Amino acid sequence: MSREELLADAIGSLDEEILLSVNRRRSAADSDANTGGLVLMKDGTEKKKRSFRRFWLPLSAALVLVLGLAVAGAATLIHGLRVTENEDGEKVVGYVPANAECAALSEISGDVMNTIPFMKQRLQAYLAGEPVSTDGMSGMTTSDENGNIFYVDGDCDKIVAFNVGFPGNVYKEFETVDAAEAYIGYTGGIRLPRLSLNPVQIGVYTEAMPDGGYKSATADSEFEMLATGICVGYTVDEVFRACSSAFLQFGDSYSYESFTVKDSQDRTYTTETRTVGTKEFEILKNDMIGGFKEITVYYYENKVAYRFCAWFPATSEANVEALVTEWMNALAN
Repeated sequence: MSREELLADAIGSLDEEILLSVNRRRSAADSDANTGGLVLMKDGTEKKKRSFRRFWLPLSAALVLVLGLAVAGAATLIHGLRVTENEDGEKVVGYVPANAECAALSEISGDVMNTIPFMKQRLQAYLAGEPVSTDGMSGMTTSDENGNIFYVDGDCDKIVAFNVGFPGNVYKEFETVDAAEAYIGYTGGIRLPRLSLNPVQIGVYTEAMPDGGYKSATADSEFEMLATGICVGYTVDEVFRACSSAFLQFGDSYSYESFTVKDSQDRTYTTETRTVGTKEFEILKNDMIGGFKEITVYYYENKVAYRFCAWFPATSEANVEALVTEWMNALAN
């Protein structure tokens, strides 16, 4: 079995996993997942919600990871990163940023707001039961066995792909991180680290929702902007992948992460809080099967949720630590 196949087998055992920092609202009638989730209201209380997200880590096996939110259960908010177990003995991971806050649309000055008219055009096809147009999005799309449409490039060489089958889901590629940040134009500033590696993927993903959800949408429905952010993917070697992201959420409630890893009774998860300068970073480590590992670093500042993820063989652990240190130092300075 090749190293690529070993990595695919290692990650393929996960039915639910989080690759990026944003989990968005979606009506249960518009998704095929009945997974509960939690949002942080402005008054600090929790509220259950439903959400659905799929991302794709395109290895040689065309691996699809299905993401979902699981109810964390505790009524009292615990800020930071935690790993617990549910009644089935499966791992439940939750992350609540300190001082979590949504951004205001008035703080966005870039061309990303021009995606709203494009979404309204796509809605016409959606309501007519036709495939939504990808005009204006670079690259191409593919679909999985369930009919979910994902953004990829011509060579399927992206680290993360996004579901663009809904009118309000748009992905656009950029040549530089500077251009991607300018496209969003967040007045509070996005400080996504520039690593010494050359990225193979730079893109901005934007999600909005028509009033009342897709089930009750009409041709006159207005879109509510839910989230936008930058994803930068890196290919370190043939089986070592990394992804750095920075996302903003909009609206009245902040949607935070809570996910369950199925069949994880024998899987080892550890958490760590690491201080660099005056900044604190939350780190989640996962010893996967087949000699592979995963690390996720969380950081939240100025309404921006930052994350660094890496999937790698155990032999690359020293290189991963160097990248993690570089990423944290960039945000700490």
